[in-house]
Order: sequence, then C-alpha cells, then structure tokens
Amino acid sequence: IEKRDEDFKVYNLTLDGDHTFVVEGIVVHNKGGGKVICQELYDQGLLEHSIYSLDEQFGEYIRTSDPALLEGYHSWAYSVVNAMRKSKTITHIVRIVSRPVVKHIAYKMGHPSKTLLGAVMFNVGAFVCRRLTKNKKVYA
Repeated sequence: IEKRDEDFKVYNLTLDGDHTFVVEGIVVHNKGGGKVICQELYDQGLLEHSIYSLDEQFGEYIRTSDPALLEGYHSWAYSVVNAMRKSKTITHIVRIVSRPVVKHIAYKMGHPSKTLLGAVMFNVGAFVCRRLTKNKKVYA
C-alpha cells in the first residue's frame, strides 16, 4: 500500500450478507475489524456472540495499532474462509485449530479465558503475518 498525497474519491460500500467481494482481481472485505475467520465461524453458528464481539473489538484495535499484522492476516485468511464455505471438514479443522487463538484474543480484550497455547499460537501467527507484509507494496 502506498500513500497518495492528492485528493481522490473514496467509496464505502455496504452489502447485505457476505461482506467480501472482488474488485479488479483483489479480494476486499468491508466489515470493519480483522475478524475474517471469526466472522465465518460466527456466521455458521460456531462461535458464541460474546467471543465474537471481543474479536470484533480486537480487529478494530489492530487496524490502527498493528496494521502489518492485519494486512498479513488478510493475505491468507480469505482463502481459508473460501475453503471453509466449500467443506464442513475444513471448517471443523479451522474451528479446532483457531479456538485457542480466539480465546487468547478474547482474553486480551478482557474475557477471563487465558490459555498458554493460545498465547503461543497467537504470537507465532502474529510474527508470521507481519513478515508476510514486510517489504511488500501493493499499487492500486
């Protein structure tokens, strides 16, 4: 992503249902926050509302505090969601694997659900996500 100094129009689209769409070959999500996988788990009834809400708050927090983490996460998470929509088996695997991380995120946002495994998985994942965006520029 590159900063532009000149003025230009920006449009905010609102969609019913799925908030993910493709614009000129780029997958775009218009639902705020960073909750791509949690959004899908929630939409499928596999994530309780209280945890989903905390994940939503966390997504909004990292949008400004750690944009490299969010960008790196988005670089692979949409593909996971697409696979989840095609396969209940993949959805089940993602639910099991993501559960400790989701609990850790909820803990970071005030929920009493601390897990050592979740903290380790989150920190490793955050490191990888940030590395995915290092030295990467997208021209739109």
